[in-house]
Amino acid sequence: MRRMRRGYFFFFKLLLALALLGFLLKAITFLPSKILPSFLADGVVFLQSAERGVENWFADFAETLRLTASKRERERRYEILYRQRSAETVMAQALVHENNRLRAALYFQRGYAGGLIPAEVVGRSADHWHRFVT
Repeated sequence: MRRMRRGYFFFFKLLLALALLGFLLKAITFLPSKILPSFLADGVVFLQSAERGVENWFADFAETLRLTASKRERERRYEILYRQRSAETVMAQALVHENNRLRAALYFQRGYAGGLIPAEVVGRSADHWHRFVT
């Protein structure tokens, strides 16, 4: 079992004391008003409002932590999408560059004078391969 550090033990005792105080404040709420003098009841009301304030602070703090975690997750996903998009852009630019290089190597022209239409050969007939192309 791992040993607790000295600072954690203090916070553990503090949380235990706060929990005990909260339990006592809730228990006092159910007592009849005739048993408690008015100054003590005012003190209890003050302590209960302080407890409510602390409870709201912890709830706000927890909400802030949750929102921070969700913001970090969203930023991480955006970073991944950005890197994927950048990789796709680089790949597209490389393909365009390669296509232009191959066209230049084959002396490919966009248009011809006369009745020629540039086309890519995708197949040849098995017989007389030099006469028929697809």
